Amino acid sequence: MTFSENQVRQLYVATAVKSSVAATDTAGTIAVKTDTAKTHLYFQYKGADNLMRSDLFDPKSILDAKVTPASALASNLKVKTLVLDPTVNEGNPIAGQDYVLRISFRQYLGMSDEDQYFKYGLVHAYSGMTASDFYKVLAISLVKNFSREATPLVSFQLKALL
Repeated sequence: MTFSENQVRQLYVATAVKSSVAATDTAGTIAVKTDTAKTHLYFQYKGADNLMRSDLFDPKSILDAKVTPASALASNLKVKTLVLDPTVNEGNPIAGQDYVLRISFRQYLGMSDEDQYFKYGLVHAYSGMTASDFYKVLAISLVKNFSREATPLVSFQLKALL
């Protein structure tokens, strides 16, 4: 990898833009200001509990600046539906079979493809188990296995199939 010297990137999260920021403003309020000689600019910012000021910027050295709304940075959640094959055993689980669902998280807590995290859901089918029973047992298994996570990674819900 090649890195450039003297390269700085700043990120400011703002909830409101004003011409001046006061101590009574809400956190995230930001204003663009200049020094008295008007040779540098800086950001005045209301933090969680105090007023802050950014470093001084020479406007001639700024190569790029843009405002991006949070909605443009949001990523859509993936939705997956699990359905038993309706052509096998009329869509019901086969008694005595173990069904294992493996959910893999790639690049989990790291940027490498080697950083993977796996969680499982397990159902042991019994005689007379319906597809509805199967889905309930699988959902309970998955919820229990994911309940130990410090931060929720996924959510599960049962839907009626038509």
